Amino acid sequence: MMHYHSLDDLQLLALFQKENDVKAFEELYHRHWFKLYSIALKDTRSKYLAEELTQEIFGRIWKNRNKGYINNLGAYLAVSLKHAISNERRRKNDQHPFSTSGTPAISGDSVEAMIDYRTLQHDLEKSLKVLPERTRDIFRQSRYENKTANEIAKDMDISQKTVEYHITKAIKVLKIRLRAYFNLFF
Repeated sequence: MMHYHSLDDLQLLALFQKENDVKAFEELYHRHWFKLYSIALKDTRSKYLAEELTQEIFGRIWKNRNKGYINNLGAYLAVSLKHAISNERRRKNDQHPFSTSGTPAISGDSVEAMIDYRTLQHDLEKSLKVLPERTRDIFRQSRYENKTANEIAKDMDISQKTVEYHITKAIKVLKIRLRAYFNLFF
């Protein structure tokens, strides 16, 4: 019996996209639903709308599961949520043409979403390359492989505090270099 909770996002995506493994999808859903919902709730201030947008995104992932184009779920979810919220704002502005919210209309077409996703992914990779090798490696293990600080510390034979230091250092650099993306969600 496979223990899905012990697999990282990339492994779960591979199972889900290549083998239509429903349990892998469920694990991804349970890992990321609340965070995505929380960000949507913070931005929309509507429990109902936040839930609808979150479900819509996971529904789209399910529907397009055989296309296999997602290789960084966190980035994909962030861009998808950005587009879903923008589409909702545009829809509301269309219903109220004299609104003064000044929210720009951003196309939610899947082509644009893919371009934005790839741009984010490219910018993230470029930003990671400026980090010292050890910091970059620790960050990748933490964020891409979902390893805990304790697991990384044991694997690299260093202290947990050192791992935490490198992760914090990486996040600080990424927040500065990817400021435009962080401003959308935080």
